[in-house]
Amino acid sequence: MDEKSEFLGKDNIKKLLFKLSAPIVIGMLVQAIYNVVDTFFVGMAYGTDDVQAIGGLSIAFPIQMMVVAFGIVLGTGGSSIISRALGARENEKAEKVLGNVFFPEFNIKCAYSHSLPLLS
Repeated sequence: MDEKSEFLGKDNIKKLLFKLSAPIVIGMLVQAIYNVVDTFFVGMAYGTDDVQAIGGLSIAFPIQMMVVAFGIVLGTGGSSIISRALGARENEKAEKVLGNVFFPEFNIKCAYSHSLPLLS
């Protein structure tokens, strides 16, 4: 086993779970903090009389989090499969996986960007 991955076979599963999931959790927390700050600035700009602006943010936040979560799932899983394929010198498999990851991600981003005018 390589020195860099040796800890995967030796460390406690709970410790590994927290250690390896920390970057994804931090990314989701950054998105949540972004939404709180965004709500604060929209509230300051429109005041307490216009609750529709903050209501719009409340509706958009779960949609945004689902898009981000799906992107993380595709990116993390795809990069793992691609790394293993490249390590095994299976370049054709890596290219197929890249296409299979890129295509749904691209379609979701296009659908999300085209749905934004419908929300307004």
